Amino acid sequence: MGDLSDSSLGTTLPDLWTVDFASGPDGICYADKEFLDGLHSQDHVTFERVFDRINRVTAWDIDSVFRSHYLKPIDNGLVELRLSVGSEVRFLGFVSYDAPSPILYIVCGFRKKSQAIPDRHIRHALERKQLIESIRGPTK
Repeated sequence: MGDLSDSSLGTTLPDLWTVDFASGPDGICYADKEFLDGLHSQDHVTFERVFDRINRVTAWDIDSVFRSHYLKPIDNGLVELRLSVGSEVRFLGFVSYDAPSPILYIVCGFRKKSQAIPDRHIRHALERKQLIESIRGPTK
């Protein structure tokens, strides 16, 4: 995988974006509870690589990320953040353009084990998207 720094794009980036690991009403981060907390102690390298890769990808403008293989639109306004960090790691969420710069809200995380995204993860992501939008208002 190539370097994702600004210089690798050969351009000045207009709108950077951020990643927000969304929390439920109980204040617990969804991705922590379901995925990151479930990593075994020997997987701490995977944990560090996930956050390193997210930091590198957010150096791109959001449109470039959508054109890359990292962020893939799926149904109902959801997106899949695709990371390869020794194993295939996926996060589901949605992008909000309501703030001055786009925000990717992560609402679900898992290790990719098959071609299709498991239905339960899509269901959970949609429910959480609706919950967050009911609190914060619908996203643009």
